[in-house]
Amino acid sequence: MFCTSMIDVANEFGVPSYIFLTSSAACLGLQFYVQALHDEQKVDLTEFKGSDTELVMPCLANPLPAKLLPSVMLNKEWLSFLMTPTRRFRETKGIMVNTFEELESHAINSFSNGNTPPVYPVGPMLNLNRDGDGDGDVESDKFKDIRQWLDDQPLSSVVYLCFGSMGCFGVDQVKEIACGLEQSGPSILVVSTSTTTKR
Repeated sequence: MFCTSMIDVANEFGVPSYIFLTSSAACLGLQFYVQALHDEQKVDLTEFKGSDTELVMPCLANPLPAKLLPSVMLNKEWLSFLMTPTRRFRETKGIMVNTFEELESHAINSFSNGNTPPVYPVGPMLNLNRDGDGDGDVESDKFKDIRQWLDDQPLSSVVYLCFGSMGCFGVDQVKEIACGLEQSGPSILVVSTSTTTKR
């Protein structure tokens, strides 16, 4: 995402340029949608702060209340920083996204209108040969246990919950989430970083 200047180098040498994104296809669609609102329709996105206006985006199956847009998209300074690479994405021959059809079929299909370069789902790309500390190429015992547990579960019976690297919740919130999930019945695999819970 931050190496879009390489598009110019590729063009200079007559080499087609492609982008690889580790974010979701829906996230890419959101970027293109916001960039089009900003550049083509001249919409001032900062006016959406706190707004209940529902945005209908091709990449999402349901409308999204504007107030739920990522905060960087509602901030003029950050928005211009985000729009520059998004504009450059449109100059590439294609975009590879770390996702797969079954996970994001709606978002992936939204790129078939010809308004964007082709989007190729090439995921999931996971490094399954590293231990949890990133210190080597040997699968950790902890990961082996989790993988074995998953293999032992019936198909489509596990809820996978990941807060991402930026997820941060208080202890009470984590307990509430855990309680709700436990009461819902299915088996649960929760992935969190040590910073997920504020102390």
